[in-house]
Amino acid sequence: MATYHFLSGREQDARAWYRTALELDPSFEWDINDLPIDNPIRRVFDEERGGAVVEAVRIKGQVLQAPEGAYLLLDGRKMRRAEATESRPHLIQVILNGDVSASYLIEATPSQRPTWSQERKKRRRRSRRAARSM
Repeated sequence: MATYHFLSGREQDARAWYRTALELDPSFEWDINDLPIDNPIRRVFDEERGGAVVEAVRIKGQVLQAPEGAYLLLDGRKMRRAEATESRPHLIQVILNGDVSASYLIEATPSQRPTWSQERKKRRRRSRRAARSM
């Protein structure tokens, strides 16, 4: 995703995705055969290394609530609390019976703090409205 954004001229989006990648694997180094030393992608990637590994921010007032019998993954890691690192995208997956039953791409910023429980409430409201209109 990061390289796609970079090649599409969206450097800020690329930087956010590189932070996510580096958070998951801070020791990653590009192989010289994959990316030449003078490639500008390498420079942008390395510039994001210092800010990639930061503490996750707890989302105050929110409870992590997965559907019954399911659990949530954040970037491939089991979520234990409603928290995420800010200023980067994340992938939330709902795992039910060993399979991915839903996926959500979120941007974790201080002003936008989506949670599974909020998504469920929205769906319930839409369902109720649809039932009333029948």
